[in-house]
Amino acid sequence: MPVFDPDKPMKKVAMDLPKRNVNALYFDIETEGLPDAVDGMYPSEFAAPANWKDPEKIAAKVKENMENAKKRAALSALTGRVLAIGYAMEDEPVQILEGEERDMLDQLFVVMKHTVNHGGRIFGFNIIGFDLPFMAQRAAISHATLPLALYSFYRGRFNWCDSFQDLQLRWLAGQR
Repeated sequence: MPVFDPDKPMKKVAMDLPKRNVNALYFDIETEGLPDAVDGMYPSEFAAPANWKDPEKIAAKVKENMENAKKRAALSALTGRVLAIGYAMEDEPVQILEGEERDMLDQLFVVMKHTVNHGGRIFGFNIIGFDLPFMAQRAAISHATLPLALYSFYRGRFNWCDSFQDLQLRWLAGQR
């Protein structure tokens, strides 16, 4: 994973955005654990139960626990990263962003800002609970620019703008 270089100038994101209003934007992110995500964990987190005696079963359990930890690493912005982003504007073809995490986030944020500024809605599944917080944290880590149009602070509380529509919350109809 590339390391942030403060001497490297930030790239301006140039995109061909529609000249018309965008009424709907749909997006989803895919994440992966960082290669060294489990290196900082304590060996006891991977250990088999202390009462096990068979070395083969112990080794298999340790291996299973390490694999599970690698999978969980993709769910935290501290141990994971954005691998790819898919989005579509209204009935346009799906766009897939891959490459440098910072560039992908900057590109998606430009599209989101355009949508919000033109009165559109942004849809995704579990975006309030996972995607948006993960992207905001990874933006801070990778020095991507999270536009002010996407969030606000009111009485010291962080709030996503009303343009975001979480389909999981709609599906649950308020149930948790």
